[in-house]
Formats: sequence, structure tokens, C-alpha cells
Amino acid sequence: MEELDIKKEIASFYLRNKVGLIKGKGFSMSPCLKDGWMIKLAPVEPRDVNAGDVVLLNDGAMRIHRIIAKLKFKGRFLFFEKGDNAN
Repeated sequence: MEELDIKKEIASFYLRNKVGLIKGKGFSMSPCLKDGWMIKLAPVEPRDVNAGDVVLLNDGAMRIHRIIAKLKFKGRFLFFEKGDNAN
């Protein structure tokens, strides 16, 4: 349980500061990103994100995926994403 709290603290730090390095974990973005690689984060406005971009997502679970589509609906941007190694 303690590890989960540490992960939340790290996620919170990056989301507050909007910049930093994280260590990637998993294979969902293989072969573009490898398990264990350090990944640099930088802030970006939703209007500047496009299909093909790789982004850090946080909807309760942090993950790094590629944007496959972007729509604007009622003044808000909606993003569709998936890992490069996912079906």
C-alpha cells in the first residue's frame, strides 16, 4: 500500500510542476519507448496536442500513450489514445 502512495506523490509533483523526468514502466509503447527508459515531461496546452503526439495521461492511472485522434466538442478538446503495442 505504501508504494501506491509514493506513486501518487510522484504523479502529483509532476502534475503540479508540469516538467520533469519519469521512468517508463511497461511495454504498451514498445518499440517507440522501452521499459525503463527515462522520459522527459514538458507542459503543453490541449490545443497544441495533435494526433501522433505521445503524452502523459492521468485519469486516475498515469500512463504514456499516443494520441490517435482529437476532436473539439462544445469548446473542449477530446482525445483518443492508445499504446503503440496495443491492439
